Amino acid sequence: MKHEVLMICDVNSCDLQMAKVIVNARLGNEWDAVSADTIAARQRLALSC
Repeated sequence: MKHEVLMICDVNSCDLQMAKVIVNARLGNEWDAVSADTIAARQRLALSC
């Protein structure tokens, strides 16, 4: 069973995507990294209200 890690960033989404790729490339047999951007999440919430 793989461990899961959620990486969250609110400023530089490029760094976040790079970190996710590095974790998945180097530790992909044991870890599954996903990413989220808090600014995009806030925009989605504003549109749904």
